[in-house]
Formats: sequence, structure tokens, C-alpha cells
Amino acid sequence: MRRINILMALLSIFLLLGCSSEISREEAEEIALDTAEADNYKSPVLWRKFDSKTQLVYQYSKTYEKDVESWSVSLDTADNPEELNAPALTYYISKDTGEVIDVIEGRVSN
Repeated sequence: MRRINILMALLSIFLLLGCSSEISREEAEEIALDTAEADNYKSPVLWRKFDSKTQLVYQYSKTYEKDVESWSVSLDTADNPEELNAPALTYYISKDTGEVIDVIEGRVSN
């Protein structure tokens, strides 16, 4: 229920900002962090090892059955083993709509 409330709040914000605007890198990062928290991951933060940055990519969407321009946002969590040297999660956030297109989970589970 909490996840739905967060997503509805984010959707409302985007609608108030106008439908023609695209999602910024910072907005995508905030959406990913909020979604990870709502999905019960422990203390999600942006993953910055090896100078990793949020970047634009094309990710396949099962919903739309095509590649969608998305922000790739990698996150670390409190229970992600440090010796893996890999992000706990990577969220793909649509640049156009702000929706989560896909998520890749590492060894950490919620």
C-alpha cells in the first residue's frame, strides 16, 4: 500500500509539472530511491563505486514490447555484500514518463 501511495504522489508531481517535460537525472534517482524503499530494501543509496553514474540507456520494456529510453540508476543497500563490488539493484526509469521499466536485482532480496 505504501508503494502505491509513493507512486501516486510521484505521478501527481509529474502531472503538475506538465506532461511535456522529461524526467531529469535527479528525478530518476529520487524515483529509484523511493521505489527501493517502498519495496522494503534496507537503506538504499546511490551506488557510486568505480565512478558509476546514472546514465541514459535503452531498456527493453515488456509492457510496451520495445526499447524505451530510460535512466539506469544503480543502488546499494545496507545488506549488499561489499566484496561483490556490484550494485544491489539497478532501476530503469523511463525518461518520458518516470515509470519503472525494469529492475535488475543483485544478490540482495527484499
